[in-house]
Amino acid sequence: MLKLTQVDSPFLAKTRSGWFWPAWIVGGMVAALAWGVLALGQPQTELSLGPASGDNALAGFNSFVTLHRIGFGPVAADGGSQPIATGATLRAEAFSYRPLTLHLDIRGGRGSLQVAVNGQLIGAVAGPELAGSYRFSFLPQRPPDEKPQLHFLFTLKDSDSPWQLSDLTLDLTEQWQPLDEASSRELAIALGLALGLLLGAGLMARRKGSAGVGWLALLGGASAAGLVVYRLGLQVAVGSGGELNSLVYWGWLAASLYLLVFLAGFGLTLVPVRAGRSLTELTQQPARLWADRHPFRAAAVSLGVFNALLMTAFVGVVALQNNSFDNLGRFWDGPEYLVLSHSLYDPTDPLLQIPAFAAKSHFYWAAHFPLYPLLVRLFAEPFGYLPGLLIPNFLFGTGFALALYRFLKDFGYSRHPLWLSGLALFLPLRWLIYHSVGSSEAVTLFFLVLSVYAFKRERYGLAGLWGTAVVLTRPNGIFLYTGLTLVLLWQAFEPSRQAEPDLKLKLKWDEWLRRGLARFNWRGFAALSLMPLALLLVFALFAWRLGDFWAYLRIPEDVKHIYPLPFTSLDVNVGRGEGDFYYYLLEAAGLSLLWQRKHYDLFWLSLALAGPTFFLLHDDILRYSLPAFPFVLLVPFAAVLESRVARWLALPTLLAVLIYSWSQLNTNLVDPETWRAMRVLLP
Repeated sequence: MLKLTQVDSPFLAKTRSGWFWPAWIVGGMVAALAWGVLALGQPQTELSLGPASGDNALAGFNSFVTLHRIGFGPVAADGGSQPIATGATLRAEAFSYRPLTLHLDIRGGRGSLQVAVNGQLIGAVAGPELAGSYRFSFLPQRPPDEKPQLHFLFTLKDSDSPWQLSDLTLDLTEQWQPLDEASSRELAIALGLALGLLLGAGLMARRKGSAGVGWLALLGGASAAGLVVYRLGLQVAVGSGGELNSLVYWGWLAASLYLLVFLAGFGLTLVPVRAGRSLTELTQQPARLWADRHPFRAAAVSLGVFNALLMTAFVGVVALQNNSFDNLGRFWDGPEYLVLSHSLYDPTDPLLQIPAFAAKSHFYWAAHFPLYPLLVRLFAEPFGYLPGLLIPNFLFGTGFALALYRFLKDFGYSRHPLWLSGLALFLPLRWLIYHSVGSSEAVTLFFLVLSVYAFKRERYGLAGLWGTAVVLTRPNGIFLYTGLTLVLLWQAFEPSRQAEPDLKLKLKWDEWLRRGLARFNWRGFAALSLMPLALLLVFALFAWRLGDFWAYLRIPEDVKHIYPLPFTSLDVNVGRGEGDFYYYLLEAAGLSLLWQRKHYDLFWLSLALAGPTFFLLHDDILRYSLPAFPFVLLVPFAAVLESRVARWLALPTLLAVLIYSWSQLNTNLVDPETWRAMRVLLP
């Protein structure tokens, strides 16, 4: 019978050493204090737009709203009115996803006055005399391709003289209706009591070892977590597009999330519930035993959960910023993959009649290979096209990390393969974006690692099969075939030189070549030949759908980006040129380390995958280098990435990657008109 011994958790070991436990509790109390202050703050819901109002510092926790005017005259000394010319415009850096009310107090004027906001007519005033007070309620439309703002246009018809404005106020009350419906004071008090119950009862239970008091503490923690989740729901309902200062909005969100982590961490690790042991201590030993017996399953669970949390953070913030998930689908090349998943290269498909896509050449669609669009179509049938665009990337992104874990572990390339595989879910910089939006990189990397793994195991049939999937996914997948063929050539010719360094001098060239060809792995080469056959199959598909077997080679648009001179990407985009330089440097260093450490197979493979990127005439070298990064970056730099310093830096690095990735999701988007037309045609 197996005897289990009690093992203290590393967390508790740190807390008993002195500094970690107090810091953890103080951090939770600070987060609770910040949460309470923010929750009790009542937003100011009126924004003065005129007359003579410049920068409007709204009261409370609201933003510093800047106004820009054209056609507004100087304020008169008597009464504070100002003349407004016809066609006057006003731009306010404020927005709302809920109805607003514009209060208009006119001192005088004649004719017909029309008021439009973001191109939408919200009301008109007509008559022999315009003087009076007016209210216009409207739901603002977001300006296309701009941050949320309000653009007012005042058009006066049937009159050449300006009209006189006395007061112009924007009422944003309905924006804050969800928060107003909740009693913030009572909610904050209830949270404080629940948190106090968790801390007080938890510390008492820890000291006296009372399980009953421990369960009472957990009840307080669960209540506090419920209140925080409820308040988070209200905050999400309000949205970040109102006039609330974005720094306060995201600070409030961060405080709420930290509170949830603190509540879970304190309750699960420090509150005893049986025999003086917490829930974590009670489950830690069985979990470790299960992980020791099933390491691959444990790694799959760990990487799956981490990738889910990673994508939730990335996708959630993008959705909050834009009040929808649309930017995840609008980010290129997602729209094109949606078109292909729906049309399957049929040139008569209605999506291809949308002006933005109709303007492309007939052969342009051959630049996108078919496997990923087919996967999108597969998942779109039950879930819809936008989820179908994203679900495969989560599944194959997790699969890539798991395949990489086996690759690093089984071939001894890493001392901590699980850690390194977790890092590989968000490094290098643009990888998090492209395995979270509509792109084929996640599918490519999953099958690429599987192919290399099978090749190193000398299971050449599987290597050719997985390599076929790589070629069916991306045009540059054929470089995998080149790399594996180079490895076979090296294995055939290099051993003779290692055995006798001067053998080439002793043998004639034809004899040396004959011996090498005799040792060449023709069976493996034949299995790998499935990859060029897959390329011919793709070309046959293009011949059927696009009418030309060589459609990919005849694309008039510049989609291949290959240039005969190296490093020309440094001249394409000054904004990214510096980053491209350092990435080239890292790739070169990785290749050098692979050769120095005698990883010759990975060297030749990485040379074939990374080498073409040196000749790219494009400003996104990082994206095109992604197929090479597991071999040219992770393996040679594994010792650095697994060091203690790197572990301390992992969290701020992840935060930096998230901030960069969030910022990129507001750029490189298909235009709103095209997206609206696509959403009408896509179920």
